[in-house]
Amino acid sequence: MSEKKLIVIGGGLAGSEAAWQAAHRGVSVVLYEMRPVRPTPAHKTGNLAELVCSNSLGSLDPNSAPGLLKEEMRRLGSLIIRAGEAARVPAGAALAVDREIFSQQIMEAIRNHPKITVLHEEVKEIPADGVVIMATGPLTSDALGESLRSLTRSDYLYFFDAISPIIDAESINDEITFRASRYDKGETTTSTARWMRRNIMPFMMH
Repeated sequence: MSEKKLIVIGGGLAGSEAAWQAAHRGVSVVLYEMRPVRPTPAHKTGNLAELVCSNSLGSLDPNSAPGLLKEEMRRLGSLIIRAGEAARVPAGAALAVDREIFSQQIMEAIRNHPKITVLHEEVKEIPADGVVIMATGPLTSDALGESLRSLTRSDYLYFFDAISPIIDAESINDEITFRASRYDKGETTTSTARWMRRNIMPFMMH
């Protein structure tokens, strides 16, 4: 009898973590990621766990929901948290990462795991047999989205996300910029102090 495999569709953060956790527990995993064979409007590479929006994974404060989740993931041997800590960049109380290093850390761990096979091809229908984890996110291909709608008998599928814009540092006018750590945590920079003396203090003294 051939060994049954767990099928994970989607090589983003959720799919990579699911594949890693299952394989770490002895389960054979086939991880499907359609990029770069089938690109998306947002991704730039065919790498696993490529971040396309903010490079911040949220707060590390254990008294917050995101921070508590990260601590739970860390204790469960999370690949995402391990890669995030290896690729961490300064971001106050949040866990922000270097995108390329973060993705590379996850790619190497997944590809080097003997229990995980990565296939770069589009899955157009949800497999009828075996255990399948759908982790394709908001950029699911049209064909697979139609298969999911048919399975769930739903007319619409929704995805909600917060906007976290990224801007080029060179486009910032330092003469009118207020610089401070996120959520007022961390030390105030010298330039921030100068800006406050020039723009805030005169109003406070009237």
